[in-house]
Amino acid sequence: MIDSQVVLVGLPGAGKSTTGEILADLLGWSFRDFDQEIEAETGLTVAEIFAREGEKRFRELEARLTKRLASQHQVVFAPGGGWITNEQLPTLLDRNAIIVWLRVQPETALTRLRATGVTRPLLQVPDALHRLQSLLEQRIQHYERADVAFDTDDKTPREIAESICEWLTRQK
Repeated sequence: MIDSQVVLVGLPGAGKSTTGEILADLLGWSFRDFDQEIEAETGLTVAEIFAREGEKRFRELEARLTKRLASQHQVVFAPGGGWITNEQLPTLLDRNAIIVWLRVQPETALTRLRATGVTRPLLQVPDALHRLQSLLEQRIQHYERADVAFDTDDKTPREIAESICEWLTRQK
């Protein structure tokens, strides 16, 4: 089993934060939700950062956070959905880090996001489903470079975390 880092990537609504917390608990590791870390560091919500300073500034904060956390071990990271599009960020992690794509259909992601009531800045548009579909199209080539992918549409976060944990135990 790996003893380094697991990074969960995927669209907003894929379950990165919820699954990540459960996975970290199952592994006995720590958990770092990038949105929460950035909000604590800046004193602003992600929505406020996007509104006041733009997506570019948020991505800069994500990159800075990645650099700061990159040396941690036995940690599950849940960065924002666009984190993986900065090809330099995964290279900052431990060479044994595992990137896991939580694959979700845009329709499922939107249903989940609406149920949480959390504001997602990139989805504050008239047609959020179309926006999620566009994000998937723009990011899929990055997500596909993950070490492994798990479909999340018909599974609970616990089931997904358990599947990831089982997969990890089979790795050298």
